[in-house]
Amino acid sequence: MVLIGHSLGGQLPLLSNATELTGGARRRADGGRVGLVAGVRLGAWAPHLVGSQLFAALATALGYWPGERLGFGGTQPTAVMRDWARQGRTGRYTLRGSDTDYEAALARLKLPVLAVGVENDSLAPPGATDHLLQKIPAAPVSRWHYSEALAGGHRLDHFRWVRHSDGMSAYITDWISGRLTTRQDGAVQQSTQTDPAGEGRPGRGGD
Repeated sequence: MVLIGHSLGGQLPLLSNATELTGGARRRADGGRVGLVAGVRLGAWAPHLVGSQLFAALATALGYWPGERLGFGGTQPTAVMRDWARQGRTGRYTLRGSDTDYEAALARLKLPVLAVGVENDSLAPPGATDHLLQKIPAAPVSRWHYSEALAGGHRLDHFRWVRHSDGMSAYITDWISGRLTTRQDGAVQQSTQTDPAGEGRPGRGGD
C-alpha cells in the first residue's frame, strides 16, 4: 500500500505508519511507502506561526473557529486550532491524553518516503519540509521539486498545482512502480531536470 498525502495530509501517513496500532499493541509497519506532496509543518514560517496563535486565541474566545466566514480552514473546533497552534510553536507532535511518543516513533520509521516540493509554495517552503524530514532519519527519502516548467508553464502554489498535476502524477507513478531508484542511505536529494525523452514527464535524475 502506498499512501500519498498533501500538506497536513502528508504528515498523517507518516504518523499513522510510525504509530500504527493493532488490537491495542504497536505493530511495526514494514510494508508500503509514503508520499508527501507539499508536506508542511504549519507555523514553521514566522507569519504562519503568528497567525496560528491568533487563530487559536480567536477560536478560544468564540468557542469555535469560524473558518467559513473568515475564508480559511472551514469551521473547526477550538481544540483543533489549539493543537495546530501548539504544533506550530513547538515543532513537535504531541497529543493530549496520549502516552505515545510520536517523535520517537517517527525516528524509527523505515518506510521509503517521497517528498515533493512545489514551486511558489509559501505554506510549505523547503525549510519546513526539511524540518519534517529530519524527524525520519532512518527512512530512505527521495526528494523532488515540481516546477512550473514541469507543469507546462502553469502557475503553481500550495493548492494550484492540483489543476496542473499531470507531470507530478507521472513522476509519482514511476516512483510507485519502481522505475525510479530510491537511495537507501536516507539522504535527501532533489531533482529539477526535465524529461530527456521529451515525453512530458519530470526528470529522473535525482532519485
